[in-house]
Amino acid sequence: YRHTGNIKYFAMVFFCLVCAILSGSRMPTVCIVLSAFPILFFSIKKFESKVYFILFSLIFGLLALVTVGDQLMMRFESQSSSGRDKLWDSVIMWIKFYPNTGVGYGHHPLIIPEYIKIFTKTQAVHSEYIRVVGELGYFGAAIFLIGIVLVFNGAFIKKNFEDVVLVLCILTSFALFSYSDNTLLSSYCSIMPLAYAMGTGLKKAHSHV
Repeated sequence: YRHTGNIKYFAMVFFCLVCAILSGSRMPTVCIVLSAFPILFFSIKKFESKVYFILFSLIFGLLALVTVGDQLMMRFESQSSSGRDKLWDSVIMWIKFYPNTGVGYGHHPLIIPEYIKIFTKTQAVHSEYIRVVGELGYFGAAIFLIGIVLVFNGAFIKKNFEDVVLVLCILTSFALFSYSDNTLLSSYCSIMPLAYAMGTGLKKAHSHV
């Protein structure tokens, strides 16, 4: 929508948000709102259209609260970690043994006990920060994560005010998502901020709505 102005892409964003809300997902829903709202806001050039967009978003949010708000709030307030705490604890234990070197990049499935894999039905840590520290140690993890930031930053061809704000919103949502999921191991997650970073160099769209 930012580059074409086609209203169908605008509607598609809200359709995806509805799907996220109905799925009961917590962090992905927060990330969608945190990244999509500012992109759409800056894509709208006319002041009155921005006001209408804010009002529309508020009405949409109220409708979501009225229709599925109780179930959604129960899901968000749930203290269930879906077994993530057991996965995290098993890796943190090895971090205490190898704080400087880690166990080797890509080796986290080998240090998670089999009974935890069966209980959680996964062998992924579901926290990129814990995984990277467990595999590379504190020093190696710091270099790795700084490198990720530099890769995204280096892809920004255009750095005007809007781009800086949008990039901060998207990378913040990506960082939040990385706290409780496997973002760096899932190409569909990590490609999002990188694709947008590259997209900032495209020709600015014409005024929309």
